[in-house]
Amino acid sequence: MATTGKRYLPGRRRGVAIVLLWLAFVALFLLLAWILLRGCGLAWPGSDRIFLSFCSAAAEPSEQLADLRAAGQGLEHRLRDLQDQVRTVPSCSADCALVGDSGAIDLYFLQDLSASFRDDLPNVKSMIDDLISRREAGELGRNVAIGLGAFIDKPLPGDSAARNDYVFRSFARLGASADELRKAAAGLQVGYGGTTAGEAQYEAIIEMLGAGAAVGFRPAAKRYVVLVTDAVALVAGDWPDAPAPEDGIADGDPLNEDYPSEGQVSAALRANDVTPIFIVTGPVEGFYRAFVERHGSGYVETISSSSENLTKSIFSSLVAACGRQPDDAAGR
Repeated sequence: MATTGKRYLPGRRRGVAIVLLWLAFVALFLLLAWILLRGCGLAWPGSDRIFLSFCSAAAEPSEQLADLRAAGQGLEHRLRDLQDQVRTVPSCSADCALVGDSGAIDLYFLQDLSASFRDDLPNVKSMIDDLISRREAGELGRNVAIGLGAFIDKPLPGDSAARNDYVFRSFARLGASADELRKAAAGLQVGYGGTTAGEAQYEAIIEMLGAGAAVGFRPAAKRYVVLVTDAVALVAGDWPDAPAPEDGIADGDPLNEDYPSEGQVSAALRANDVTPIFIVTGPVEGFYRAFVERHGSGYVETISSSSENLTKSIFSSLVAACGRQPDDAAGR
């Protein structure tokens, strides 16, 4: 049978052709989109929000310059803030006793050497050696001077066991060498201390302040007396048979006058511009804290009954004393 002149593509070939046409159309569309939107992305119609980003557009030079200027202004503000902070920092910062370039600081230790401190004496010697080692290693300021003195009690008549007691002795003046300090600490020995509950702490302070060159406080230094004890201080009236009341003036004679009053000790400390630091055991903490509160300056730190935390307590006091004005930290 003869066929007509009209030809038809098979159905399968027609479908393939349609798919190829659609693929060509999509490829052309994507090419045009890439050309138009390269470096940017696709955004919702009427919005600047890009929901499909191909790459990040490089900032214009003017935008980069603006960013640099903003960063520079931020650094200038930060620098001004730091300069203001430096101007407001006190001359003696909280850790100035612990760094190598601090100002002049005088630390004179007054150690209780009554019989009750016999078991604690090794810790006292270790503490002195530790401070010396820290200074040699640069952990204490180069201009920190350390001195060492001691007290027991008055060698009261009628108490033969106390005949060798004393109210103050200086074993190493401020500015002594490391060897001199170590030798002085190694030679410390406990005495008796009499039958009274207290010792001659207050009289020791007055005698120490009046000892002049034997102690060696420097005129321009921040001055501290660090008194280490486990007993309260005997005060005016505690020696009923005293020949005369204490006049508050150091004279080197423990038996010509009664013990000093709290007010006399406070006045002597102020007159010599010396801040007291009391390192004491817990039972007598309240006694010395009351003195500091009434005196208006000073620091109190407690130690264990065996003085095991002696060095830590001393450093805590030094940081507090150096970081705050005494009036602000009264009673610490």
